[in-house]
Amino acid sequence: MTKQRRMATASLALALACTGCGTYLLDRGNDVVDLFDFGVTVSSKPYFAFLPIEYFNATPIGYSRIEGRYHGVWQRRLGSWDLKDDTWGCILWGKQTLQYGPFDPSHPRHFPPRKLAAMKAAGTPLPTEAPRYDIGLVPALSGGDLPAYPSNLSCRRNIHLGWLGISSSMHMDEIIDFVTGWFGADTMHDDAAARRASK
Repeated sequence: MTKQRRMATASLALALACTGCGTYLLDRGNDVVDLFDFGVTVSSKPYFAFLPIEYFNATPIGYSRIEGRYHGVWQRRLGSWDLKDDTWGCILWGKQTLQYGPFDPSHPRHFPPRKLAAMKAAGTPLPTEAPRYDIGLVPALSGGDLPAYPSNLSCRRNIHLGWLGISSSMHMDEIIDFVTGWFGADTMHDDAAARRASK
């Protein structure tokens, strides 16, 4: 092999390695963004929310009633969405209606995909507004109607006093996806989809 061919082969190998490395690091960065949602809530009318504890849908304690706008990071994007939040919890049991943006039953954060598929197969009319779900350890263990992703495995905090508040959440399944991603496993199957969406 001539010197020129060796250099061309080495350059091609380096370019491929760098492209793969860049994609890998981009995926890990996206996994970090998926870990959290964080933003401020603003309403034109006074509302009240004090939901200080909700560990991964097991121990909801508090109350949240907001109809307004959410400004911040949600689903890997920075933006602003309409927000409807009607949640209460009493340690191990509660109820929740939570919707960002216009309701879309095909959106996995608005409606469970398995339930949607079953309704389509049965020819049942699809919902037109966000359902009311059970939250807490008791319904989780007794087969309750649990929320759609990500609320089913989310640790959420929410405070809204009057016209302004703060909302944050951390997602357990995304933590697992972040950790396993370093070893080449995409447990949430979202890396390739994110790359396609960014093109």
